[in-house]
Amino acid sequence: MIEGLPKDSKFQVSVIDPAEQILLFPGHQGHSSAEEIKRTVLESSGVILATPEYLGTFSSVMKLILENLGDPSVLQGKPVLLIGVTSGNFGAVTAIEHLTSVCLHLGAIVFPKFIYISRVAEFFADGQCQDAEIEKRIHSTFQQFITFTQTIKEN
Repeated sequence: MIEGLPKDSKFQVSVIDPAEQILLFPGHQGHSSAEEIKRTVLESSGVILATPEYLGTFSSVMKLILENLGDPSVLQGKPVLLIGVTSGNFGAVTAIEHLTSVCLHLGAIVFPKFIYISRVAEFFADGQCQDAEIEKRIHSTFQQFITFTQTIKEN
């Protein structure tokens, strides 16, 4: 169960951890996780992309994942929720701005509300949120994204 989904949720959630994937640079040959990742995204109703902010933008690993989603990208027409975290004070705003631009370029339908988490080490320990207000905000945004995804799927 993914934190933030209702206990009675009928949703299945697949987590793609880049550390567990084999990702190649475009044009390189060899065994890769790209087809499995593309299939997971294609079969999904919505996608949540989470990135730390590095050097004022999203992570290079996120860029590599996006590059492995094909051309045209399997994100095309998919609702996407963006989450940015940073150890600094500004909540990965620049990373989310850049990632929004790339997702829109790929044809994704970017959810207009984002999750920004500043000073992430202060609020999370062992993968769990330690701050009730942040946890409430995350849950609320997840619920809004589910509704957004259902609305798009119906249309």
